[in-house]
Amino acid sequence: PWMARPASSMGVENQLRGLPRISRTQDVLPFVGSFAILILLAVPAAGQNDRIRMWSGTETGEITKSSPLELTIQRGSTTKAIPVSEIRSVSFGGEPSELNQARINADNGGYKLALATLEKIDLKTIKNDLIREDIEFYKAYASAKLALLGDKPIADAGREMFAFVNSAKQSFHFLQATELLGDLLVATGKYSDAQRQYDVLAKTPWPSYKMRAAVMTGRALQAEKKHPEALQQFNAALSLKDDSEEGKRQTLAAQLGKAVSLAATGKVAEGVKVVEQVLAQANPEDKELNARAYNALGNCYEQAGQTKPALFAYLHT
Repeated sequence: PWMARPASSMGVENQLRGLPRISRTQDVLPFVGSFAILILLAVPAAGQNDRIRMWSGTETGEITKSSPLELTIQRGSTTKAIPVSEIRSVSFGGEPSELNQARINADNGGYKLALATLEKIDLKTIKNDLIREDIEFYKAYASAKLALLGDKPIADAGREMFAFVNSAKQSFHFLQATELLGDLLVATGKYSDAQRQYDVLAKTPWPSYKMRAAVMTGRALQAEKKHPEALQQFNAALSLKDDSEEGKRQTLAAQLGKAVSLAATGKVAEGVKVVEQVLAQANPEDKELNARAYNALGNCYEQAGQTKPALFAYLHT
């Protein structure tokens, strides 16, 4: 079974406490004169820069270290650590074009196309460990998303993601992979195992991730029909303050989760009011959040026996 050996809490703490990090082997420059070497070190070759896109800008250079909490990027003599919580996307200089295309496909929901594109890459030609790890992550990521959509067996996707989490403990994708592993476990009814995965996110230093862990745990409890316990998790998320974009998004997600459990415990009108407030605040371009909001609204109406308004809410989704 793919969850035969769930990661222990001590293992998680060790992972986040600073195990040896993956380092990229530096190219050895031929001797062409000390001045030329200094120029080459100071100015990376055009088009060969690694790139980290953040919510607040972009860093380019060479990614030299990876951990579950941060990436280290070097440009000339300047080294900078970028927290994972601030990273939007990463690309590597010299990576195969198929990898970048697969990222784009996956980000846009084209998971089958992403997998087909990644299969074109010959891993034997990939010498950079970070690029190889990125390819393996996106394969597992696309498989997990397809499984959650019902287009692939959950067990197969679970084994693949479990293998990635256990083999890439220093990957900057580790937290995202761990969360997806939890989602797959919820889909198979292994709720306590899923909550252990979400607890990994709760151990990070960022409020937005702690909020995310509480929201995901709340949803798992809802799947078990444990709505009073779920309300505790959503309220715990709402008690945390984070003005970042992700923090604001998780606040709205917690409010939606709370609305569903309020309706399930008989407080339908209160639940509807909460959902309407979220819809008024949500970014119209955030498809997932808006879909969850209309699903929550439909759920509230169903609890009240109002079939027609529920139908219209689901049609919005």
